[in-house]
Amino acid sequence: MRVTRGTTRRVALERLAILCATSNDEQDNSDGIQSLCKLRSKSSLNASLEGASLAAVPMSTRELDVLLALCKAAPLVTGLQDAEALLAQLAPYMPEAHRQAIGHSAPTSRQAPWESLAYELTSAVLSIATNHSPLANKALSSIEITLNALGESIDKSAWRSAETNGTDTSEADHNAVQLTVAMHGFMRACADHVQAWTADQRLALIQRLRILLSEKFMVSVEGSLSAIRNGRATSRSSKEWRRWIRQYATQGKPLGAMLLQRAFIDIVERIAFLLHSPYEALSVDAALAALMAKTSHVSKSRPVVSESMIGSLAEIIAEEVNLLDEDADYLQVSSAWQQRLAFEVKAATLRSFLYCTLIDEEIADDEVLMSWLEAAASNPVQMGDGELAEAVLKLIVQGKMPSRTGKVAGECLAHALRLLSGDVVISTLYSLGNVLSAGSNDRPSGISPWIDGSPSLDTSGPYTSHSALGSSISLNMSDEEESTVVYGAVIQAIVAIAIARNDEKISALVLSMLVQKLGRINPTVDARLVAETAALGAYNATDLKGLLRLYVRAASLASNSGNFQMIGAVTDARIRIAASIRKDSPLYEIYLVHLLGLIVGNGDERAADVAPASRNMARLFRPLAILVSTDLTSTPQFEDEEEVRQLGRDAWVNIVAHGFTLQSQSGRQYAAELQVLAQHSLPLIDEERVDMPESGIELNPILRRSAGTEHVGNLQAALIALNPQHEAEIKKMGYA
Repeated sequence: MRVTRGTTRRVALERLAILCATSNDEQDNSDGIQSLCKLRSKSSLNASLEGASLAAVPMSTRELDVLLALCKAAPLVTGLQDAEALLAQLAPYMPEAHRQAIGHSAPTSRQAPWESLAYELTSAVLSIATNHSPLANKALSSIEITLNALGESIDKSAWRSAETNGTDTSEADHNAVQLTVAMHGFMRACADHVQAWTADQRLALIQRLRILLSEKFMVSVEGSLSAIRNGRATSRSSKEWRRWIRQYATQGKPLGAMLLQRAFIDIVERIAFLLHSPYEALSVDAALAALMAKTSHVSKSRPVVSESMIGSLAEIIAEEVNLLDEDADYLQVSSAWQQRLAFEVKAATLRSFLYCTLIDEEIADDEVLMSWLEAAASNPVQMGDGELAEAVLKLIVQGKMPSRTGKVAGECLAHALRLLSGDVVISTLYSLGNVLSAGSNDRPSGISPWIDGSPSLDTSGPYTSHSALGSSISLNMSDEEESTVVYGAVIQAIVAIAIARNDEKISALVLSMLVQKLGRINPTVDARLVAETAALGAYNATDLKGLLRLYVRAASLASNSGNFQMIGAVTDARIRIAASIRKDSPLYEIYLVHLLGLIVGNGDERAADVAPASRNMARLFRPLAILVSTDLTSTPQFEDEEEVRQLGRDAWVNIVAHGFTLQSQSGRQYAAELQVLAQHSLPLIDEERVDMPESGIELNPILRRSAGTEHVGNLQAALIALNPQHEAEIKKMGYA
């Protein structure tokens, strides 16, 4: 802002007022406040004494500065006498602020002087009501008088149609827009100080405001704004209002009905939150975070809230949502800023309804909230707005969103982020990752047991220094089933973003982030992490190899500890990857060699019990069968076909050596998978070596596995059952 004489005077008066209000000497304090009050213009003093309307007397720049300075001092005044004197000075201006005549020499600021005047006066009076209980009734009475005055002005307004051609502007148009900015300032102040009213008074306030913000008034406001924007600016007043309209638009809050709706829903949201914690005045983000985290900010002993209160609030919020969804005439958006305002209103309504649902989900129907969330989450345009997307995702995190909808929401967010910068994507990923970090207060130190020799899959790259980015969403859920839904939705969103970006570095960052969360929340979430990461395995060799190493490590730990949930998750992840890789992809050979190698490497010739190795091997049959049979239209192109052939040959030998035969119980159990493998395996016998003896077969380490006496006896019995006439020869067989 350009420093002028007026600016210097305004800053000096504000500092002087604050100094007077905070002085330790009560006498100096009182004298200072009284001296400032006397700086009002004589014309205003005479009008006040004679009972005439203050609005009729043009307010000079000097008087406006004095009045705003007194408003700034109001929250700091400690003495009851001074507060009473200050209230007596400020209260008469409140009902007149929206029609106050202000000289053209008023200082230029980021908002019209009528909004500043209405906001500061209302804030000051409500601060006095909050800080000085003996004056509360008197202060709130002045608010009631102001509401009556606003209603009278609205009733007397000249009504315009929103479809006006705007060829001419009139004084009535200017008055309508002046009333709009003053009402915006008034409602902003009410939102900031809703704790000044009791619960019933708050409900009465928003019901009164809803009546004032009638459809007829809203349409008229849009018509007057259209006339000023498009009409002939022949008067100085028209030119000034056109400048103000442009200035508001450049600040991202275009004047109009949507701006008033935004201020109104802010009041509703604050009131809905105070149903949970009547003594806390938190910001929007802090309020939602406090409820979700169940921290000390939220009152432990929540007051009893009547059903009528919840019902009335829920009804008001539902009407707001319906207005937005039905595209009311006066809410039709014509610019990106207006659309953003509409999304802000939508986000605030969703949060407000959640607060009501958390108190009584029967009156504030949680299924209604779910339907709104699903509609928003499934709309890429709405999920492209930062505030609305954040609100929807946080409500998903709250734990009431079905898994399917959580996945859709994550995909919509990912779609929106495709058009944004990498830093925005990374910040979003860390914000979501912080949800998983908040799942446990006991974070283990050192290298995670899930990671084999490295604290991440890939700690290199330009994104590893962004660990401080992103906001934190704190959660503290006692129910494990609830937390599974919550964290599952977050994991799905993170993976969906990585897939949508299709960036190898982003994928590596996501994998590193998710792997570091393993073992830090609970086994159910660990299993979900392992299963969901499989979606990233079908895009590049680096991610696939990293995931395969992770699954080997996870399966080994789970097998040793008897964690069947994790064993199932690893199998599910392997199946997902197998179903997503085509045979003509270079990833096909990588995955095929990996699975065959695991089968070949299963077992130990020194182990007396082959059952554990057989079970581990059996879990590989289905992923391998799906891999080789899913894509029947393509032909694999192997870089090293001989290696694949040799691994296939050794794998079949090891399968048979571990008892998977046509007649065995385990063989019959996995007959379908083994038949598919046999159908799609490369030839086991090399045609060029068909007549050459396999002189080293007795040294084959695969055949020497499970060479224990018991296993030898079982194999001999199976052979005798097939060839009883050769019983004598079979009994002489062994591993020698």
